Amino acid sequence: MLKVVALGIVNAGKSSLLSALLDRPDAFPSGDVPRVTRSIQVEHAAGLTLVDTPGLDAEEKDVALAFEAASSANQVLWCHSLRMGELRPTELDALRRYRDSSQNRLWRTCFVLTHGDNVASFDVVRTVSRRIAEQLGEIFNMAFIGVGEPVLDARPGQRKPRPFNVVGVRTYWRARAVNGGHNQSLAARSGVPRLRDFLRSLNGNQHRQPT
Repeated sequence: MLKVVALGIVNAGKSSLLSALLDRPDAFPSGDVPRVTRSIQVEHAAGLTLVDTPGLDAEEKDVALAFEAASSANQVLWCHSLRMGELRPTELDALRRYRDSSQNRLWRTCFVLTHGDNVASFDVVRTVSRRIAEQLGEIFNMAFIGVGEPVLDARPGQRKPRPFNVVGVRTYWRARAVNGGHNQSLAARSGVPRLRDFLRSLNGNQHRQPT
């Protein structure tokens, strides 16, 4: 099975995203209070092992636990809530630590912007993601591309700019509640099915580059 580990600070939307990927609302407990996830939590479905981790701004023992889980992952979902704006200092420190770890690799990391349906407008998504792209570019010394930005060809010897996956879990569950759960266009707008399909596609090709 493909092991997928979610990383991020407290309230980054890790637990709710994993529950949506499993299509089970309460698979991973979540909430707007610190440290709802206090330990590693694991669920299995459709060839995937999904792993929830403590927030990277929790106690050091919790952070070490999260990074240990990520070190053996086939794919890491690094989550950041768009409600928080740009990356916070704690996240930047955690990302540098992740970058410097010999066990963690950028090629198997998918950057997910959560709560895409819980901000004022698409302009907010575009502005915040552009700033996050700049922050990540400074850390990893490679190009990232903000949501809605034109995709340019990579320069010779360089990789194409990395995009973000934007998800809106509330929109996904609303789609599942409409017309017996068959509102496919609304579900697609949530970004959850696309991310789930990408992860499932990795089962037979674990060295594929993240989208």
